[in-house]
Amino acid sequence: MKPIIYITNTLKRCGPVNLLFDIICHLDRQQYQPYVITLFPEEASSRQQDFDKLGIRRLPLNLPKGWGSFSKAGKITEIVRQVNPVAIHCVGFRADMIGALYFRGYNTISSQVCSPFDDYVMSYGAVHGRIMVTLTVWALKKIKHAVACSREVAAKLEKKGVSTKVIYNAVDNVLFQIPSPEEKETRRRLLKIPANAGPVFIFVGVLSDRKQPTVAIKAFEKYQETCPMSMLLVLGEGPLLEECKRLAKGKRILFLGNVADTRPYLSASDYYIATSKTEGMPLSVLEGLALGLPVILSDIEPHREILSFNPRAGALAKTGSVAATCEAIRELIAKNKSTISEHARSIIDKKLNAKIMSQEYQQYYT
Repeated sequence: MKPIIYITNTLKRCGPVNLLFDIICHLDRQQYQPYVITLFPEEASSRQQDFDKLGIRRLPLNLPKGWGSFSKAGKITEIVRQVNPVAIHCVGFRADMIGALYFRGYNTISSQVCSPFDDYVMSYGAVHGRIMVTLTVWALKKIKHAVACSREVAAKLEKKGVSTKVIYNAVDNVLFQIPSPEEKETRRRLLKIPANAGPVFIFVGVLSDRKQPTVAIKAFEKYQETCPMSMLLVLGEGPLLEECKRLAKGKRILFLGNVADTRPYLSASDYYIATSKTEGMPLSVLEGLALGLPVILSDIEPHREILSFNPRAGALAKTGSVAATCEAIRELIAKNKSTISEHARSIIDKKLNAKIMSQEYQQYYT
């Protein structure tokens, strides 16, 4: 079998690692043998046991964290020399740097599973984030196959001179299934959602200016004026948490914090709201669609890309507009929910599922 090496920071449970797991899970094991090199020690929330169950050989380097880790990553070259892979697949900023610095002569692939122009600045601050963006662009010009998670991210990279392919982020359509009425009822009971509540909306994401949670909350409250039994679940934390709680005071809004698995909360919900200013290709929206949730989405390019596969799966609202978001909610609720749910699920089954994503990546392995 042909060996493939994957390089990533750790196997911490998060979006990029979940995508990596799905890519390997659907790898053609008749052709390929996967090896995963992790750069840093694992943390409590690691998915290493899940990877081990797939029969993957893990090669932990346990490097020190920080910028100095690059100077001590040279031992990775010995591992690569011994394995002699047909492809080296990099996932994450440090993996991209290592791929560009050490493996220019190999068949290298980089997955930009988020928008580095937005996520790096949001996560690491303006100064460090912009430095990381500049270095990422430099690295991607050295890597053979730069892959973006959406046309929007690809367009931004192309403007910087990076030749880019598009492979959409996706979710496992076996793991994420539309809940039965009984399961939905059970989920709501466990979350202490009143039996007469409804419809139940859900917002998932960092509570930051980029995600605009206050727009979602204000739009929900406006809708709630005519539907007092409706509820909103908010998953996530962030700098706007206290402002969001202040706006929600006295309303039927539950703040549930960060969660490891969104499925129980999505299963308890009826509709999904996303009000972001920018995105790469949001996994949480895809997870909602996989569970059959009609979606109310801000009118940004990645959201338009998602609904282009089936416009009847949801509604777009002018970005940043409370009135337009509330109107989109009303528009969607006026339609037959079971029919919209089928359209939502069809996007995942036909276009944005993990098997298709993995197969598209495998085209670049040889």
